[in-house]
Amino acid sequence: MLAIVIPFYKAIFFRETLNSLVGQTNKKFKVYIGNDASPDSIDDLVKEYSDALEISYTYFENNLGHKSLVSHWKRCLELIKEETWFMILCDDDVISSNYIDSFYKNLKKIKQSNSKVVRYSSILISDTGEKISEPYNHPIIENALDSYVRKTKGLTRSSLSEYVFKNDIDDVNKVFIDFPNAYYSDDLSILLASNFGDIYSINEAFFYFRRGNYNLSGVNSDVVKGKKAEFLFYKYLFKNYSNLITRKQKQIFLFRLNRQFIFNRSYKVYRFVLKEQIKILDLKGICYLPILVLKKTVCRKQ
Repeated sequence: MLAIVIPFYKAIFFRETLNSLVGQTNKKFKVYIGNDASPDSIDDLVKEYSDALEISYTYFENNLGHKSLVSHWKRCLELIKEETWFMILCDDDVISSNYIDSFYKNLKKIKQSNSKVVRYSSILISDTGEKISEPYNHPIIENALDSYVRKTKGLTRSSLSEYVFKNDIDDVNKVFIDFPNAYYSDDLSILLASNFGDIYSINEAFFYFRRGNYNLSGVNSDVVKGKKAEFLFYKYLFKNYSNLITRKQKQIFLFRLNRQFIFNRSYKVYRFVLKEQIKILDLKGICYLPILVLKKTVCRKQ
């Protein structure tokens, strides 16, 4: 059985999200809605759709999302009962009508691959629901770190909602790590939930990611928090899983942080990159940095 967990806050597109669930050709799933003390009342909407969907609805009195979106994710995941797989679906995204059916049709192959994470093809849509990208398809079997590297190169995209996770996580606190505005938290959760192993991809069904003015990935994104989260993400990876990252992958990641240093003049980023570059004995990418550090006006404390 599959659990669809929706950490709810805004209602503007929520009916479209629920309609995409009602339209599934396979109804073998349960919907868990966790309301993050939203000012938008959805009691009547939930009641309206309860005849067509198996819904468990919880209203949380305290809002967590404004401080920690990841904390709201985690308490919503605690609502899951006996389901063996789960997905976290945003309250403004939609899925194709064959989404759930494709999961069950591929389940045998998923189990044979020993993959704990399943990924769908995705398409970007606007606030009006218009498609603004071609489908992002994926290799059927792909290592999680290799997949993330493709993302850093702009060869694909990724967000939390197009993934299905096996519900054998002992402690969600060890998989869903809190970074500013949850930037990079989804990337890390995919790596951790997969145990840095393989991801199984389904390309015949589609996740529609809404990119517009109402989500953190839209035009109102907080660039400063995003850069801070990027540094914390790589720092976490190198500190805890350095042995699982290849030398080439480390070079790619450190190059990204080098760029961040150039733009932000962060001494903390510089020191981290220098330390890790020395470890892998590749000084080419940092040969210019000590010169910049000598200039007092270049670096600043974070």
